[in-house]
Amino acid sequence: MAEGLRNRRRPRRTPGRVAAARRYAAWMNSPAWRRRRRRWASEETRRSGRIVCAVCSQPWRERRDDLHHASYSRMGRERHEDLVPMCRACHELVHKAIDASTAWQRLIAKGHRRLVTVSIIARLKELKDKEKQQ
Repeated sequence: MAEGLRNRRRPRRTPGRVAAARRYAAWMNSPAWRRRRRRWASEETRRSGRIVCAVCSQPWRERRDDLHHASYSRMGRERHEDLVPMCRACHELVHKAIDASTAWQRLIAKGHRRLVTVSIIARLKELKDKEKQQ
């Protein structure tokens, strides 16, 4: 589907990244995260009536799908807009795009994760639209 996503490279594993990955894993496996997901889904349903994947627009389901962090700056106390609903397949594509591009990784390192997320989502939507037209 998306050219340039095949050669997925992981960012270098520095001690800081390893520690951050451990904190992230602990949060993702916590009961508090599951409560946050439920609260986010409830609020999003009230706001928009229906939750869909930000990339492919398929219906989003709390038990099946993911919430992508557009920002890690408030990990554990995320704002509603810090979380982006995505189906598992599209979420994986977003991370593949990040991993495949040192430019995206540099922007994220400079604090522009939200910009990177929005840009990648827009590009993936364009690619999916082109696929549908063919």
